[in-house]
Amino acid sequence: MLAAVMTGFGQELSHTTVEDPRLQGPEDVIVRVEATGVCGSDLHIRSGSLQNVLGRPDFPYVLGHETVGTVVEIGAGVSAIKVGDAVALHPLITCGICQDCRAGRDMYCADALFPGVDQRTSGGFAEFVRTGVRSCVKLPKELSPMDFVAATDAWLTAYHAVKRVLPFIRPGFTVVVIGLGGVGQFALQCLSALSSVNLVAADISGDRLSDARQLGVSDTVLVSSDRPIDSWNGRLGSVDLVFDCVGATSSLESGLALLRRGGMLSIVGAGGDLNLSSVAATGREITVMGNYVGHYEDLLELVELIRSGAVTSSHVAYPLSQAEQAMQDLSSGRLSGRAVLVP
Repeated sequence: MLAAVMTGFGQELSHTTVEDPRLQGPEDVIVRVEATGVCGSDLHIRSGSLQNVLGRPDFPYVLGHETVGTVVEIGAGVSAIKVGDAVALHPLITCGICQDCRAGRDMYCADALFPGVDQRTSGGFAEFVRTGVRSCVKLPKELSPMDFVAATDAWLTAYHAVKRVLPFIRPGFTVVVIGLGGVGQFALQCLSALSSVNLVAADISGDRLSDARQLGVSDTVLVSSDRPIDSWNGRLGSVDLVFDCVGATSSLESGLALLRRGGMLSIVGAGGDLNLSSVAATGREITVMGNYVGHYEDLLELVELIRSGAVTSSHVAYPLSQAEQAMQDLSSGRLSGRAVLVP
């Protein structure tokens, strides 16, 4: 099959032929890829900045962890889905029997595989991908699988993060979302759909802020190197919660500076360092919440929200052969919406 593969850290993706995936166990599923999203994590993995956490793959390695497609082959133990079903894939392949899986926290699975991320399991930047039956969510027939591609990770992470803070916020709270890429835009939509807070959007892109205004935010902040977001603290007033969908050291510092005493910083993006002294944390009683990908039940709920039209998305489609261009466009910040590869 054709795939866009990583041949080395820092190297451009190569469009080439690799071996087709095969069933390896009774609960395995082979999916023909209809679309796969390009994520900021793909940039970090390709750069090698995460190899201390993930290790080093045996190159070539196939990225891609936001995948929708059609089932083409199933293992002997699969009965919940059938060949021909359109499915969205939870990004993890989980065991189903460990303590966390049994408790519904399957994203913490002790024996999970993470296709396109874990450096040993091939992902969705290809014509076909292997997954597990527990990862497959059937998609409504009335909509295109493309409508759900980002739900499998970017939206899933944002939705999971929003659900986690709901017990801590009240109507009228001020919530700032930093970074309006695919994750940030969807966090805005989820907060709007699930709460009654005053939403403030912050980004370096005026176009993205214009998009945010269409989502009904209360205020917007255009951020630049000489106009950091914390300089707007007086105008914004008391900020109860900050969603950092960038995760850079500078954005984390700005988010902390914005918070009132007793406020919360919810970290969704990754890549930087959080510098928070114990004195500041205790004296201001700041809560910091990190967020991993959502669990299977979150994905089921999210698919229903998309089907109902409660949340929507935009994307820019690239043929699989232009995967490197999609990566570069994402890295440069030129995209509005999600980059999606179509084999």
